[in-house]
Amino acid sequence: MYKHNNNKTALTSQNMISQALFELLETKAFTDISVTEICNKAGVGRKTANIIIGDVYGKPAVVTDTHCIRISNRLGLIPDSSKDPYKVELALSAIVEPAEQAPLCHRFVHFGRDICTARSPKCDRCPLRELCTQVSKDS
Repeated sequence: MYKHNNNKTALTSQNMISQALFELLETKAFTDISVTEICNKAGVGRKTANIIIGDVYGKPAVVTDTHCIRISNRLGLIPDSSKDPYKVELALSAIVEPAEQAPLCHRFVHFGRDICTARSPKCDRCPLRELCTQVSKDS
């Protein structure tokens, strides 16, 4: 991740990205927008693009952040236990109903913060314990 030297530079960069996204979203019709088109804006990656597609436009989109990747792998949803966000996105897109893709990713974030944490998962409180590959490693 790029680290800015000072807060003023960071704010300027964030403002430029925000302005570019705002202009794109303002000029595109609901059905015309794509992840690739959003990603073409400087400083915007697939995660941000998928958040916009899923949350702003209400279209199917899998947002693969650290929680989504970790939980998907622990539950065995990703065939090759990939840590690559794009591969996880594709794998989840293939098995999750389109209408549930964005909401599932939001649930993964909350679940990953509260129960299925990276360093000290609370397996004893996990409702998915029986499905988890991590439990067998820790036991």
